[in-house]
Amino acid sequence: MKKTYIALAILLAMAAYLYTCRKKPLSMEDLAAKYENKVVLICGASSGIGEEVVYQLAEVGAKIMIVARRENRLISVKEEALKRGGQHARIEYMVYDFSDVKNSGKVVDKTIEVFGRL
Repeated sequence: MKKTYIALAILLAMAAYLYTCRKKPLSMEDLAAKYENKVVLICGASSGIGEEVVYQLAEVGAKIMIVARRENRLISVKEEALKRGGQHARIEYMVYDFSDVKNSGKVVDKTIEVFGRL
């Protein structure tokens, strides 16, 4: 019986901790304040979470280097980001397969070459 109360107390403490530590999502104003005119490198930008991050940051005017293996998808993502409201964003892309880990520094080098910083 005592172990049950201890386990219950631990569960309640964990639930209280998780509840109080929740962070609300960033608003578009918060994103703009943090990322407007900032250079951002997004790997895996041709689909999924990476793609959505491109759209969100383009909307607030970030300078974005998008990287993935499929050039046709990168072009589509860039066009869609600009169409969705990223007129003030600058988006460039680089085709790269990160299974080539040894040369992955080329992605950073290209980003700095294009935007002057990262």
